Amino acid sequence: MRIGIMGDTHGDTEAIRAVVRAAGPVELWFHTGDYSQDVRCLEGIVDVPIYSVCGNCDSYMDRAAVECLAKLEGSTIAMTHGHRLMGDYVKNLAVWGGFKKADIVIFGHTHVPLVQWEEGILLINPGSPSRPRRGLPSYGELYLKQGHKPVANICYLE
Repeated sequence: MRIGIMGDTHGDTEAIRAVVRAAGPVELWFHTGDYSQDVRCLEGIVDVPIYSVCGNCDSYMDRAAVECLAKLEGSTIAMTHGHRLMGDYVKNLAVWGGFKKADIVIFGHTHVPLVQWEEGILLINPGSPSRPRRGLPSYGELYLKQGHKPVANICYLE
């Protein structure tokens, strides 16, 4: 299963379209918030399921949930924007993922891409396609197959 991950799009519909074009076919999308309202744009472009959470910049009208749990291909995925777990956020997100019994934690907020194993949990931050803080605009991809270790990559837009 090939999954696309984006977030911190901040209302930039052209960045969303650029990610979808660059990613090509995926079986579903995760959106890490800021702005969760951007999922409406994504829904107009793709015809696959979309999981989303709200971020610290999301308005209170029509915003997504604070966290999301999904079970896919034998993996439990927990997603949150991440702004409530800052400080030593890598450790904090791994601990939070442990509480959720997650194998994978997807988050955003920092606008800095990250793929890292911490305490047996795969942490993924796709960065930002609209306001990257380090390097090029980015998104993530996740590969899941029942009985296999998940694999994630960061992809960069040029």
